[in-house]
Amino acid sequence: MPEPKSPNVLLSRFLDAVKAKDTRTMAALWGTADGPWRKVPDAYRDSVMTSFQIYLRHDTYKVLDGPLPSSSDSRVMTFHVELEAPQCTRSQPFDVIKTKGGGWLMFNVHLEAEGSVIPYCPRP
Repeated sequence: MPEPKSPNVLLSRFLDAVKAKDTRTMAALWGTADGPWRKVPDAYRDSVMTSFQIYLRHDTYKVLDGPLPSSSDSRVMTFHVELEAPQCTRSQPFDVIKTKGGGWLMFNVHLEAEGSVIPYCPRP
């Protein structure tokens, strides 16, 4: 799968793959400035993407802002996205990174961003 040529296209493809429970596509869109996450054992990669899929599940999403430049790395851009699931809405940051090949890959989904993650929503 070719790397998306824009951060917005990457975010859309990644979140569509999360919604579809397509961990293979999610993994193909994940990586670093060096490129996709290829040298990771399949079992580990699959478990990480399955965890991301569970914690980032949503019915709909809305980009609140971004892509915004990162203060720590000029190759990284950040989105803030509202994820909606039944009886649960939350804001989630996503970092994307420009690769050496000129494409974009998902770099960090910041699961630490909020104490109440979607599988445990709603809050009392």
